[in-house]
Amino acid sequence: MKNKILIFLVAISPNLFSQIGVGTTKPHTDLDINGATNVSKEIKFNGTDAKIGAAGKPGDLISGNGLNNNFWKNFDLPEGFLEGMVLTGSFVNSTFNGVSFPGTNNSTVLAVPYTKGQAMASNWKELSDLNQKIKIAKSVNLVTVSIQTLIQTSNQNGSFACGIYLDDKLDFVRLGTVNTGVGNYRTLNLNATLSNMSLGEHTIKFACAERNIPTNTTLNIGKPIISANLNNEMAKTSSVILVLEKP
Repeated sequence: MKNKILIFLVAISPNLFSQIGVGTTKPHTDLDINGATNVSKEIKFNGTDAKIGAAGKPGDLISGNGLNNNFWKNFDLPEGFLEGMVLTGSFVNSTFNGVSFPGTNNSTVLAVPYTKGQAMASNWKELSDLNQKIKIAKSVNLVTVSIQTLIQTSNQNGSFACGIYLDDKLDFVRLGTVNTGVGNYRTLNLNATLSNMSLGEHTIKFACAERNIPTNTTLNIGKPIISANLNNEMAKTSSVILVLEKP
């Protein structure tokens, strides 16, 4: 008995497999994969019929441009880059709109201790132009807040408090005094670090309060009272907020 070998020749249209789907019956690109992909060797870019693509060098990252061409690029990242924090948000604000405190001589009520996490009391005044929303995406994070402003008195000695509020709860506070003298002023710097904030969106605010200001004396924060020795530009309030997260 003789064995017979049958050979079938099938003509296949070149467009039949122009788009291949893995895990999908409706591919949208030449190769459309819906699922996990495991690559054990190089990924090469920009190959042609005449040459093989480039696999990149150690330390290269995949990049792209407006021509939809992916390629390997060395970003010269410092040693230990992925072991530290990465800057993921940067916000710089300033305002000439300060707040004013006509003295009430009510230190027995106003010059009180403050507790982290307390809500903003009615005697606190926001510099609302500095209100800033930030977004946290990583559980390990640091948010640094730096604020500078000037405080001026109309004549008498006056004391105040300025604080940083996180989601309308006091997180950081500093106290200060401006010495007696018509138009005397001082600079206030607040530098706070908020660590491991919860994921999601948060709001950071800056506000100040009267502690001990005599009647007939006014204390301005972030705007001048007597412009002979302090103008708007000098008195404005500036803030810098940096969000750093673990890669």
